Amino acid sequence: MKYSICESFEVTFELFHKRVWLLVLILTVGQSLLGQTTPPYTSTFPGIQNPAFSYTIPESVGISSEKLRMLSEDVQEWVANGDLVGGELLIIKDGKSVLHEAYGWADRESGRPVKRNSIWSIKSMSKPFTTTALMMLVEEGKVSLNDKLIKYIPEYIGDPNTTLAHLVSHTTGYRKYDYHDPDDSHKSLKDWVLDWATTKPTGTFGSYEYTDFGFATAGYIVELVTGMSIEEFTTTRIIKPLGLTDTSTGFSDDPQWRARLNAWYRWDHEFKRFNLRWSTNRGPWGIYPAAWGMFSTAMDYAEFISLFLNKGSWKGIQLLDEETTQDMLKPHGFANKSPRYGYGWFVSAGEGGHGSPIRFGHSGGDGTMGYAYPKDNMIVIFMTHSRDGGHLNSLLDRINLLGLSSMPIGRGMVPIANFNKAINNADQVSLDDYTGYYLGAASEDPTDEVLIHIEKESDHLIIRFNTLGQETGIVRHLLFLANDQFAPGVYENGSPTWGNPAVEVLFQREEDEVKRLEVMVEGNQNIWGTKIPKEIIEMKLSALRNRIFVDNLIDSCIRTKGIDSAKVLSEKLHRELPDTIVFGESMLNLLGYRYGIDDNMEVAIAIFQMNIDAYPNSPNCYDSMADAWRRRGDLKKARDYYQEAVAVAKRVDDPRLENIQKRLRKIQELINSRE
Repeated sequence: MKYSICESFEVTFELFHKRVWLLVLILTVGQSLLGQTTPPYTSTFPGIQNPAFSYTIPESVGISSEKLRMLSEDVQEWVANGDLVGGELLIIKDGKSVLHEAYGWADRESGRPVKRNSIWSIKSMSKPFTTTALMMLVEEGKVSLNDKLIKYIPEYIGDPNTTLAHLVSHTTGYRKYDYHDPDDSHKSLKDWVLDWATTKPTGTFGSYEYTDFGFATAGYIVELVTGMSIEEFTTTRIIKPLGLTDTSTGFSDDPQWRARLNAWYRWDHEFKRFNLRWSTNRGPWGIYPAAWGMFSTAMDYAEFISLFLNKGSWKGIQLLDEETTQDMLKPHGFANKSPRYGYGWFVSAGEGGHGSPIRFGHSGGDGTMGYAYPKDNMIVIFMTHSRDGGHLNSLLDRINLLGLSSMPIGRGMVPIANFNKAINNADQVSLDDYTGYYLGAASEDPTDEVLIHIEKESDHLIIRFNTLGQETGIVRHLLFLANDQFAPGVYENGSPTWGNPAVEVLFQREEDEVKRLEVMVEGNQNIWGTKIPKEIIEMKLSALRNRIFVDNLIDSCIRTKGIDSAKVLSEKLHRELPDTIVFGESMLNLLGYRYGIDDNMEVAIAIFQMNIDAYPNSPNCYDSMADAWRRRGDLKKARDYYQEAVAVAKRVDDPRLENIQKRLRKIQELINSRE
């Protein structure tokens, strides 16, 4: 289409008008969007005083200050790039702290920096505590790991041969998402466990399937046997004897405690950014689930993990027998040949999956991890609040690549002597054929774009995986097997020393040019990618980093001008700048929940109404509004919005219909019980 001079001027003027108005808007209600200052950073010295781990110069315990500096600079770079909102890194070698640093923001929105030994939501790092509680009862003869679960829960409808050992090794047959997290219908751990135990598992009994079910149930069995809540048992029998003064099984209302707590963020796979998920004003769950839910500090968790490094003894207290700790730290016969979990701990076992662990520890779903390296007598605690980022794997990889530990990089690695495939000389091929960027997805979640970078290093290749928009992820060397076929491995001093026989990286050609790759795990496609020019990737990444999101503008407007102005702004943005601002139904929805968590229900309801106005065909908008009215105590209004959500879900054939109907039935039952 050709424009007249007048039409062209009008189009140009309209674009200019939008850009000017957007700039004015940012300056008036969203100044923080113009860019953060240099991320906060706290170095190791002077240190936090902890008699358990006094500070020392790294070289005095045989570790390189230069390598620690390089590792720390990586974390600083992740924060600066937006791959991490904030974090804390503690490394202990031979019982001495050699690195303890803090990075970025504890609360990005208020500008509060992370402080060392602040309090983190450690999520599944709670599992070893619950397992320890159960194993203490085993030692006391009150339960046996061979006990059948139906002895304690007759209602259980899973495999009748399920034992307590299956509970704490993720082998019950339940999968991660076979059941939902506890909600307000569960008044106790018992309610949640019994609700779950009467839901048929969808996995294979005896095979490793990561799930919360086993550990929630283990916590409930502790309650049944002792007559104490799992919180009370964990606190009185584990936390207090070990002197873990900053570790708790739940959220505290103490203002001083909350001042040390870091907010929670979650990676948004659709919009490629970290969203504030929970504030520090209120805990996000009602009961203590035993499989997760604890809060702790880096120093406290280092002390807890030291209990297992020291064969069940810490600070002169023999909390567990040596045999018990050894049993917890060895893999337990998984039917799907996945020897990576003991009892309550992730375990990287020695050659053939046997012997003393090379590394053990646990991670938490909110972005935390704690690992011990027994051979190196080293502990690494990395606490963050950036859920679903790639930084945990990146840090572990970086530790191994820098030679800070003696562990081979990557899960599933075996010594080359035991590698069951022929490794060939890569001189026969041009490695440059494979280098470059590949954009694709993981087979288990094809909606989430994965960026794969193949680089050449000396005489071999390196492969990097990360979610598009992040620079952290998994890093592996590649061993050359045959034309266009490689396997992940490790090179040391120019020679391959370890390899993963279960994984292959296969490149595909078109007209003799490499165009695509596939990562195959045990013969099944795991990740795929199509080769993309570097310039296109850089443009995509630049576009991702320079976007302006509607929820940031609305939130800034609420804080500076109030909710009424925000309502007007929301309408104006949708009407006048649909192609300039990044919109999405989930954005205001999450913003509304954030205000709701802070008990500002009036603002939350107003935000949900903005979302309904913008997305009238989304049942989730009405469902969220119903949740808000329910939280506010108006059950009848909540019911009305659930009914509207059901109607919209039916009209648009939304897969969430059944879940919304369940909530509608529950609210109606509650109304009936009060009338």
